[in-house]
Parts: sequence; C-alpha cells; structure tokens
Amino acid sequence: MTYAKRFSRTFPVLLAAASLGAVDIASAGPFSICAERNEAANEMVMKFGNGCVSSSIPYLGQDIKVEIDENRAWIRVSGGFNYEKLSTGQIVTADCAGGKRLEVKLPYTGARLYSVSHNGNRAGTIDLTTSTGPVCTTPASAGTIGEMSLRTEWKSTDPAKFVAKPAASLTDAVAPIYSGHPETSEGAPTLKLEVVPWPGQPAMQVRITMMGYLDDSVSGEQFVARVEEDEGGWVLKKVWSRNMCARGVHAGQWTSNLCP
Repeated sequence: MTYAKRFSRTFPVLLAAASLGAVDIASAGPFSICAERNEAANEMVMKFGNGCVSSSIPYLGQDIKVEIDENRAWIRVSGGFNYEKLSTGQIVTADCAGGKRLEVKLPYTGARLYSVSHNGNRAGTIDLTTSTGPVCTTPASAGTIGEMSLRTEWKSTDPAKFVAKPAASLTDAVAPIYSGHPETSEGAPTLKLEVVPWPGQPAMQVRITMMGYLDDSVSGEQFVARVEEDEGGWVLKKVWSRNMCARGVHAGQWTSNLCP
C-alpha cells in the first residue's frame, strides 16, 4: 500500500491494485464502505466488504482505490472485489465463504461528515463528527418511506387541501401542511422535517412529524409529501398522512385510521 500527499491534504491511496486485463469479471455481492477514526494513532481505518458470496465463484482479486479530499470532505472509492463471471445455469454452493473484507489505515484528516462516492456514483455519507466507533455509508435515500408502505399504512390526502400550487422553494411548498403548529406551548409540542430524494425519481420526499397535540384522542400527526420542481417552481404533488393515537388499543401507535 502506498500513498502520497497531493494538493492540500488530499491523499490518493492505491491498495494492491490487481491487473485483470480483459478477464470477464463481476462483483458478486453488495459493496460496503465503513470508516472509523483513531485520533490517538492519527489514523482513519477504512473497511470494505461485499457481504455473502458463494465460495464456488472464483475470486480474481481486488482493485480498490481510495482518495480522501479533506478540503471538500469527500471520500472517493473506485474498484471492488472481482470474481469470475460464471456461465448461465452454473450451480454454486449456497454458502457465504467467498465474501471478502479489506481493512486499510489512512492518514487521519479530522472528524468530518464525509460525502462518499463509489465508482463515480454517490454512495451516501460517513459521519465521523461525533462517533468514535465504525460508521458505514448512509445513502441519501435511506430515510425514505417506500411506496408500498405509503399505500398500505398511510392515508392518501388531496394535496389541494394544502394549496398545491408552485412555490418559490421546497419549504414554501410544504409549509401549509404544518402552518398553525403548535397551537400553544402546552403539551411539549415538537416539529420535525426530513427531506430526502425520492429513490430513482425526479422528486423529493418530505416527512413532517408534529407531536404534542392537546387533542384527547390524537397526540401527533405525520405527513409524507411528494414535491417536484418544474419551470414554475416547487409543486406539492401527493400527500399521505397518519395519526398517533393518545388512547385506546392503538395508544402510542401510528395508524391511518381515526383514533378513538
């Protein structure tokens, strides 16, 4: 393993790059990226893995390359664990003994929230600002609620109820949903907004949680909004909602039904 300082505290690191030539290869498992800071040793330990892979798939080597850019708080990873591509229908053993893991120590560049990419695609974030243990990539869409859950566990609400017209900003588009909350400072009211990209679609998912209601039957509400941007601004396209019941058999639970 070698590394060299380049530009302003940017460290390209080459990890035993495999020379695979024109061999037909395929990564056989999901690629994971984790990191852990060790301030005492002035190191950051990065760990890579590919989960469960059958031991019958021939392993060809790894060509992982890591670049850490302190100035922009970026970790760029390329390559992976490479396996021979098997012919269609070839039987493999049902075990996980072929999975690989790699651990490497890099120069410590500070307790940062790093943006992570793998092979040119955004892989998420690694937050080392507070954690002292290993932290793995958190995809930007990790907090999204799937459409199947929205259909089965939430109640669809007409977005026109919340003035569904183009707004200058995303927050302006969803503001009518939580306007008027809290009604009073009694009941320890809270308001939480979470915004994440809608996976694979040109839209944003906004989750709004309002708690501390003084209603005898409802202690809080949650809304999920689909917001899209067009030439006119940000538009509220779809809204789903559910209640937190304050009493009855569903007390302390989210439900799409009316609370007793």
